[in-house]
Amino acid sequence: MLKTIHGVCILLSLGSLVFGGLPLIVVWSSIIAYPLMAVRWLNYMRREISGVLSGDCMFSSLPRYSHGFFSA
Repeated sequence: MLKTIHGVCILLSLGSLVFGGLPLIVVWSSIIAYPLMAVRWLNYMRREISGVLSGDCMFSSLPRYSHGFFSA
């Protein structure tokens, strides 16, 4: 009986440690991820705009993705 109570206490403390650290992990990953996503998006838009200026169709890579999406 005492062992199970001890095990439950360990599990609860580990759970609180994990869930207490979870918001920190989310905050740090978002701080790191959002600038990276913004840089990728800016590079993508710059490539599309330069494609328009050179006479290509805008968002030329979108039909490739949407075709696979609608055919599924």
